[in-house]
Amino acid sequence: MASDRLKSYAGKPAPRVFETDDLAILTGWAQAVLEALAYAPDRIEPWFAAARPGAPWRAVFQIAEPSAQLAEAISFMDLAIRAVTSLDSASRIDALRVLCAEDRSGEDAVEKLVRRVLQSTLYQLSTPCPRSVRSPMKPSRSPATRNTLPPPDSDSRKERNQNWNVCQGLR
Repeated sequence: MASDRLKSYAGKPAPRVFETDDLAILTGWAQAVLEALAYAPDRIEPWFAAARPGAPWRAVFQIAEPSAQLAEAISFMDLAIRAVTSLDSASRIDALRVLCAEDRSGEDAVEKLVRRVLQSTLYQLSTPCPRSVRSPMKPSRSPATRNTLPPPDSDSRKERNQNWNVCQGLR
């Protein structure tokens, strides 16, 4: 019976939407923008300015401009984030979860991939780190090393701080 279920998942793999490098870059930008959305929403606009093609930092560091697909994905991410920025902190994250989970007929592959990347990143950043994997290293106090978003339907500062402190042992 289990082998029948496995066979139903076998088949032709979905077509590749992005090259591996672009997907890695998109995922990194998604994590950065979601952390900014949770902890520094006033930094969202400068973040998107830095992510778009033509950003001056790329020339300084001799980094290539994003591909057309990556630029399109960043634009779609910008639209998704702007749709929730007017809400309060906890509501923003919940609204973005709902937006990413919506089934949209007719959307193109890039939009679908961006929603999946955002959804996956939201899940990873909101999952508390288990205590059993804590590192013996002294936790960092740098805001740049935060790796948890406020949990769904919660704006409890104490709970966020506990999750953040636990996860700092991993860095």
